[in-house]
Amino acid sequence: MLSVREREVLLCLEQAKDYLNLADIAKLVNISTRSVSRYIKSINEELKDEHIKIIFHHGKGYRIHSSDPQQLHEYLEALQVYGMTSIEKDILFSVLKAVNITIESLSRKLNYSEPTIAKKISSIRNYIQSYGLEFKSTPYYGLSISGSEDNIREIIVDNGFEYYGNQIRGVHEKIIDYQQFLKIKQSILHTLFSNSVVISDIDLNHLIVRVIVSIFRSEYSCLINLEKYVSVKPHNLNIIKKILQNITSLNGQDFPIEEIRYIATTSGFMAYNFNEKKNIDKELYDFVEMAIEKTANLTGHTLTKSSSFLEALSIHINILLHRSDYGTEIINPMLQEIKQKYPVEMNDAILLAQMIEEKYNIRVSEDEIGYLAVHLGIPHQEDNKKLSVVILCNYGLGTSQIIREKIQQDFQDLDVIAIYPLQYLDLALAQQSDLIISSVEIPDYHEDTPLIVIDNLFTDTLEQEIHRKIQNQKQKTHQSLSLMEESLFLHIRKKTKHDVLETMLSQIKKNRNIASMVLEEVLQREAISSTDIGNLVAIPHTISKGHFESCIAIGILEEPIQWGKERVQLVMMIIFNQGDVESVDMFRSLYQYFNSVKKVNHLIESHSFSDFIEILKDQEN
Repeated sequence: MLSVREREVLLCLEQAKDYLNLADIAKLVNISTRSVSRYIKSINEELKDEHIKIIFHHGKGYRIHSSDPQQLHEYLEALQVYGMTSIEKDILFSVLKAVNITIESLSRKLNYSEPTIAKKISSIRNYIQSYGLEFKSTPYYGLSISGSEDNIREIIVDNGFEYYGNQIRGVHEKIIDYQQFLKIKQSILHTLFSNSVVISDIDLNHLIVRVIVSIFRSEYSCLINLEKYVSVKPHNLNIIKKILQNITSLNGQDFPIEEIRYIATTSGFMAYNFNEKKNIDKELYDFVEMAIEKTANLTGHTLTKSSSFLEALSIHINILLHRSDYGTEIINPMLQEIKQKYPVEMNDAILLAQMIEEKYNIRVSEDEIGYLAVHLGIPHQEDNKKLSVVILCNYGLGTSQIIREKIQQDFQDLDVIAIYPLQYLDLALAQQSDLIISSVEIPDYHEDTPLIVIDNLFTDTLEQEIHRKIQNQKQKTHQSLSLMEESLFLHIRKKTKHDVLETMLSQIKKNRNIASMVLEEVLQREAISSTDIGNLVAIPHTISKGHFESCIAIGILEEPIQWGKERVQLVMMIIFNQGDVESVDMFRSLYQYFNSVKKVNHLIESHSFSDFIEILKDQEN
């Protein structure tokens, strides 16, 4: 079993998409080069039966190699969902299953030594404290886990299930038998199909997980507090009752009213009919139209107001509000890509999110802001198409609408007639479309309808219809160099993000006639959504109004520091004047400089401003 650090090294190499040397890896993972070398040796020994190996090329560095690329992809996908080690999960779920159990009994059941069990319990104790839980030891009875039933269920939800992409693939054996898991999953799908209820793959995961957690806990009479789960929409409650009735007939499991309401509330799914035009609430649609107009006025950016765009965005916000009602949070697996691809739109999306928060008194997460940014970043238009297309998407309803709009924008001869979650392949085939487009590979697909897989929504082209305007791009990047100057080039010895930001803002204030209020906006923007973009780079920024010239400050840190989710050693602080349209366009083009850690490391090694600029120019050519 790979350790946490070994997993980080492996994922670091996978995400780089290029050769990395020991120093590159050490910076990204925050360990010594000696440790990297040791972990690589250990990883190769652990994965030799998986036919996965970290190989070394002299003069280039290390990268991952596999004789079976699909197997490598699946392994790395699974690797990213681990929250606890395998043995820690075995111990946690064994304790929960037994209610009380001694270390001696755990040792016999799990075939680990008692010292190993005791050592792991110490690390588990620290982990479960974040859930408000704790281990309790009672003489003669042994260990138990103490805390609220809600929190116990959340730790099971977070650690008890295995996923591939956005699909649930398995459950820990201490929770439920795998065959029973498959039967429950199929029963749920059958009930949804037979009642003409279509839900997203993410919502389906929530539903399956909550049903299984309910079965696991109620088996030991660990029922939920009914008072917390009283506000459930009648439609959802009726569907849940039908689902649970079928499961009861399957395995004899009875679900008391507490558990029915718990599942209905925490699964929080939203049924959606993909075959009919969505009846969008007029008040919501009017709000979206107003918010887009206000965002355009505030930023000076041109935002489309086509009906298809407003409808898609309204559907997405409606889903957002529904999830908020039930406290269901969604993870955006594309957030870092979105930050790189749509930097200007992220700012616009923040304004839109603030209006949503004010209107509906909810909190819009950074993950959701990312989805809003994609909506704003794709120009929308309505055209008559020739070929009928059905889309299969495993990310959720809002993202499905994004993919619809992007496909219809990029391909003038396609007509998207329906969108389905991946689980609804049969319904998609029943549409008898000319083409099916899927966001993921579909194993063993042998149907007559042609299938195209979009493995990356954010590539610059899906085929030859979208052409990169290379000369225009080079012109914009050359213009961005003119905004950099030696007085704003710094080598910084600071250990925290706050200190780095303050140092760079002070330097700008000292050398540029820019109002303090404008500079303060950089900190406000950073507080909403961290500006780290990966590859050791952060781009804190603001796009503001005023009488000042746009500028870019450069900060090279002595050592990488934790910025947000990523470690950072190169900081590009950008102050753009909203009236300078060309500069705002440059903002998008800047990101090409930082698309690999090797490029960034060359920049970090710059001793002077002139060195830095020369390296940037060399990278363009």
